[in-house]
Amino acid sequence: MDEVSVTRSPNPALTSIVADAGLCKQVAHVLGIEEETVRRAFIGEPVEVVLAMAGWVLSHEWDDGFDAGEVLPAWAERRGRGAWSGRPVQASRNGGERNGEPTKRELAVEIARY
Repeated sequence: MDEVSVTRSPNPALTSIVADAGLCKQVAHVLGIEEETVRRAFIGEPVEVVLAMAGWVLSHEWDDGFDAGEVLPAWAERRGRGAWSGRPVQASRNGGERNGEPTKRELAVEIARY
């Protein structure tokens, strides 16, 4: 076999969109696990990765002994993802976490000042 990779390079447009607390909340609801568990595993990760892992979890949800609440944090910690990535996660003014994106309130204040 030649040395050409059979996998595609990540789409830069997709890898620049990252998971925030809102997406983590939605994924937690779909997977039926604690929101904080999902947030620790996925905060700041590319949405493409989050969706792939969520699909993988759903494909294994009926496997004997499979616990997404244990598997996702273990996966993230082992690979330096989410809360274990070392990326700074900013706290929003309302106490939630965000990754550099302004809140709706901050945007409204900036528009009003303009």
